Amino acid sequence: MLKFTLKGDAVMKSQWNCRRNLAGLAVSAFGLLCGIGAWADEAGTLPAFEPPLTRAAVFKNGYVFTFREGDAKPLKGWVESRDVPMGVLGTVWAYSLTPNVNVTQVTAAQGEKESTRPVESLREMLLQNEGARVRVTTVDRTKMEGTLQVLTPHSPSTPLEDGTTAQIPRDGDDVAAVQPPRDNEDFTVVLRTEHGIDLVDLAKLASVDILDRDPKWDKVVKTRQRQLSLKLEGLADGASARVGIAALEKGIRWIPGYRVVLKENKMAQVELEATVIDDLADITDGDFYFVVGVPHFLMSDTLSPLALRTAFTGLSGFFNEGENRGRPVQALMTQQAFSNGVSFEGSSAEAPALAPASAVEDSLPTLSAQQLFLYRSPHLSMKKGDRASLRLFSATVPITEVYEWTIRDSTPAAPRGYGVQAEPSSDLTSLEDRVWYALKLKNNSEMPWTTGPATSFTDWKPMGQDLLAFTPVGGSAILKVTPATEIIGEHQQDEKSRQRQAIRIEGAEYDLVTVDGSIRLRNTKKEPAVVCVTRRTDGEIVSASDDGKISREGLELQAVNPHSVISWEVTVPPGDKEIHYTYKRYVRN
Repeated sequence: MLKFTLKGDAVMKSQWNCRRNLAGLAVSAFGLLCGIGAWADEAGTLPAFEPPLTRAAVFKNGYVFTFREGDAKPLKGWVESRDVPMGVLGTVWAYSLTPNVNVTQVTAAQGEKESTRPVESLREMLLQNEGARVRVTTVDRTKMEGTLQVLTPHSPSTPLEDGTTAQIPRDGDDVAAVQPPRDNEDFTVVLRTEHGIDLVDLAKLASVDILDRDPKWDKVVKTRQRQLSLKLEGLADGASARVGIAALEKGIRWIPGYRVVLKENKMAQVELEATVIDDLADITDGDFYFVVGVPHFLMSDTLSPLALRTAFTGLSGFFNEGENRGRPVQALMTQQAFSNGVSFEGSSAEAPALAPASAVEDSLPTLSAQQLFLYRSPHLSMKKGDRASLRLFSATVPITEVYEWTIRDSTPAAPRGYGVQAEPSSDLTSLEDRVWYALKLKNNSEMPWTTGPATSFTDWKPMGQDLLAFTPVGGSAILKVTPATEIIGEHQQDEKSRQRQAIRIEGAEYDLVTVDGSIRLRNTKKEPAVVCVTRRTDGEIVSASDDGKISREGLELQAVNPHSVISWEVTVPPGDKEIHYTYKRYVRN
C-alpha cells in the first residue's frame, strides 16, 4: 500500500486537460496529416533525415541563406526531417547532390509525438492512477474506500458547451496542457463504492492510499512537432544519397567593426571583425560566408507555408526591426553613406609599396556574386544562442589627415521640395555641424568596405569612434575622429535677389530667391591643412568656387527644389581662406 498526502494550499497548480480535448486534437492531427496519409500507411515509420547546417550566407540585416545537407536513406522513396526551416516564401527547396537522384516532392505537416516524464504533483498522480482501488482521508478525518475516478472540467462524458474543437497547441506544447490550470473546486475525486458514488473535493483531500497495485509514476505527454517529408526518385531502398534543404531564414546576423591603427609614413592598419549572433541553430564545422552588399528579397517579411509558422520566433532583440533604429544603426544595417565623405573615383596611379603593419597581413578568402561580395569563414562551430567574433581581414592602407565639415540647412525644405519644415534637434546633429579632425582612408584592397563602426588608435591609445561608410575598391572614405580645435569654420548666407510670384503651386505663390553663401576657414596651425567641406542644401546650385563639385542626391522628379550637394577639398594655409557658392530656391511668399 502506498500513501500520498496533500496539504491544503500547498498543492501545486498543474496544467492539465480533458480526454475530450485529447480526442479533438487527435482528429485535428489526422486532418493535418491527411495529405501524406496514403503513403504513410504504406511506408510505416519514415527514416529520419536530420541534416546539419553545413553552409550559410549571412547578411547584416539578420537574414541568412542556410543549406542543411546530409545523407538520406529512404524507405519506399521517403525520408522525414523534424528540423523544418523557418524559411521565407519562395526560398525553401530541397535538392540532391547525388547524380541521377532527384527530390520530387516536399510535404510539410504537423505530427504528434509521445514521450513520458515523472508526475509533478498529487493531481497528476491521481490522474495517472485512475481506476486503482484507493482509501481517501479528508481533512475532517472522514475515510472512504473505492475505485478512483477523477472528474475534470469538460470530461469525456461532458461535451464542450460551445461545441468547438480543442485548441491546437504550439510546436512542442503538451497536448494535454492547452487549457489553463483550474482552481481546487474544479477538480473532483469520485470513489465508486459498493453503496454508490462518493464525491470528494480536492481542496478537502488530506491523503490517498493506493491499495491494489503499484502507483504509476510517469505521465504520457503528447507534443506537436513540425515535420518535413521528402520524396526521392532514382534511389533504391536502403541506398544512400546526399540531400540538402535550403532556405532564406532569419536568425543569424553579423555586425561589422573596424579597428584603425595609425602607423608611420602616412599609413594605417585596418582590421575588420565580424560579430556573429546565432539565434537560429547549432553549427558544427560549417562553411560561412559574410555578405557585403545590400540584398534584395521581395518576400522577406512573408514566411513560406512550408515553415508551418505565421511569424519568426525565438529571436533576440538584435533581430527586432524598427526598434532603436537611429541613423547610424540604419546605415549599419544597409550600405548608406550616412554623413561620412566617400570618394568613389578609382585611382590610375600605382599604389605605393606598403610596409606590413603586423607580422602577417591576412584576410579570409573572398568571393563575389554580381553586386554582392562575400568573406568566407570555413570550419565555424557555434551553438544556438552563442555570439562570436571573427577577424575577416587585416591590411595596411594609405591615409591622409584631413579636416571635415558638413554644412546643412538649418530649416530643410518640405518633402514636396518647397517651403521649409522643422527638423528635431539632437546631440548627434549638433556634433555633425562642427569641423572634425578626420582620416581619409584609401581602399586599395580587393574587397569593398562595408558600413560599420570604426575605432581609431594611435598605437594602443584610443582616439575616437565613428561610422566608416561603404567604400568601393579604389575609393576613399573619411573617418571622423574628434571635433577639431585648430580649424575654425564660419558660414554665412545673404539674399542676392528675389523674383516675386515666380510660380504658383496648388493655389499658393512662391518666390524664386537667389542666395550667396560664403565659407571662411581659419587655420591656426603653422602648416597647411587639408579641409573637406560638404554643403548640402535644397535648391539649384548656380556656381561654386575653388573647383567645388556639384551633384544631386536622390531622384525626386516632383520636387521643385532638388537636394543638392557641393563638395570641396581645399588646402588652407596658416590664416584664413574663403570659398563661395550661389544657389536658387523657391520659397512661399
